[in-house]
Amino acid sequence: MAIVYDKLLALKIPDVERTYTQRDPIFYALSLGLGQNPVNADELPFVYEKNTKVLPTFPVVVAQPGLWARELDSGMDWVKIVHGEHDMVIHKPLPPAGTVKSQTRVIDAIDKGPGKGALVISQRKVFDSATGELLTTITQTTFARGDGGFGGPKRPSPRRRPSATRRACASLPFGARSSQPSTGRIAPSGLTTSRSSSPPRGGASLRSLSTARSIS
Repeated sequence: MAIVYDKLLALKIPDVERTYTQRDPIFYALSLGLGQNPVNADELPFVYEKNTKVLPTFPVVVAQPGLWARELDSGMDWVKIVHGEHDMVIHKPLPPAGTVKSQTRVIDAIDKGPGKGALVISQRKVFDSATGELLTTITQTTFARGDGGFGGPKRPSPRRRPSATRRACASLPFGARSSQPSTGRIAPSGLTTSRSSSPPRGGASLRSLSTARSIS
C-alpha cells in the first residue's frame, strides 16, 4: 500500500459532531496545570463554573476525526507517522458549553523523496452546529516517515518560518503536578467521543502537554 496523491486529496473523512459541557474545558485546563493556586485571579476563570473562560487551544481536542490515516484507505503507513506541527486560526472563541461540528480534509501531500518520508497536510474546520458559524481552523502537518517516493507534484518542501529574534513579550512559568499525566489521559476520552464512525483517539496529545514543566 502506498500513497496515491489524487486519491489521498479526495479522501472522504467523516464529519464529527460533538456536544460538550462546561466541565470539559475546565477539565482540559486542569489537565494542563491551571488551577494549582485556587485563588489566582488569572487562572480561576478557566477552572471555575462561574463565568467560565475557555483556553484558546481547547478546539484542538474537540471533535477530532479519529485515526483516519489508519482507518480509511489513505495509503499511508500509519505505524510510521508522527506529528509534525499544528497551526490554529481562532475566528471566534468557543463558548463554555455547546455543540460543534468539524470537517476534515487532506489539502496537500509533499513527497520528500525515497527513504525521506512525506508531509501530509490536513485541515480541520470547527463550526458551531446551531449557527453554522466558523469557530476555528486547524491545519496539521503529519510526517509520514515511511511514505517517501510516491511522486505527486514536484515542488520544494514548505519553507520554515524564521525563529523569533526578540525576547518573548511575556513568560508564565509554573510547575507541573505529578497527577497531570493521568488527568490528561482521561480528559480527551470524553471530548473526542462523537457521532463519527471513528473511535476516540485517546489522550496522547494532552499527555505530552501535561508533562511539560513550564509554559513560556
